[in-house]
Formats: sequence, structure tokens, C-alpha cells
Amino acid sequence: MFIDITDRVLMEQEKSRLETQNEYLQEEIKESHNVEEIVGSSSALSAVLQKVRLVASTDSSVLILGETGTGKEVIARALHSSSVRKDRPLIKVNCAALPAGLIESELFGHERGAFTGATEKRIRQIRAGQRRHRFP
Repeated sequence: MFIDITDRVLMEQEKSRLETQNEYLQEEIKESHNVEEIVGSSSALSAVLQKVRLVASTDSSVLILGETGTGKEVIARALHSSSVRKDRPLIKVNCAALPAGLIESELFGHERGAFTGATEKRIRQIRAGQRRHRFP
């Protein structure tokens, strides 16, 4: 049986994509966190958890900053699981691992040929939020 080399490459790419997706979904299943599951009594943690509760009720985007090992992902998961978006996927992006010029492209996608090296269209990972203002 002969398989066209292009078909084989496409199958291997699809297999790799599915393995990555499977690993991501398995991790999501294992690591569901709620604000109530975070234990601590410091004033700093209490302030953070108060902000999580406050922001979870809004439609705002949130940037979580902190040193390695400080629990940014735990806070992100708690915020997500407490928010109105909890039924939608939580997409994690390690911006520090991306070159500064590619962050926008990774998050919002790009078209083929948009810049040097953009050999194919990339679908956005997140959508730019629409701001709604209410005036009395």
C-alpha cells in the first residue's frame, strides 16, 4: 500500500494536534478549582480572593501577573469557574514563552502572508471583547 507523502505529513500533523488537545483536556478535567477551595488567611490572599469574586461577576478581561509559583493559574481557574463564562473553555497562554512580536498573532490569529513567516492562516485563540456601556 502506498500513501502520498503529503497525506502522511497531514496525518502526522493531525495526530500531533489531537494528542496535544487530548493532553490539554485531560489536564482541564483534573484541575478544576473554585474560589472556595483556595485555603489561606493572609491579608494579601484575602484581597486577591475578594478581587476574584468582584471581577468574576463582570465581562472584563483579566491579566494575572506574578512570579513563578505564586498560583497565577490557580487564581485564573478560580476566576473562570466563578464567572459567567464557566461553561466556555479556559484558554491558557504563557505569554513569556512567546516572542513579543507573536503574542498578538497567537491570541487573535492572522492571515497567510500577513508578515514574514506567516505561511498559513492561524485561527484566533480568543475573541476581542465587546465593551457595552450603559448610560442613565
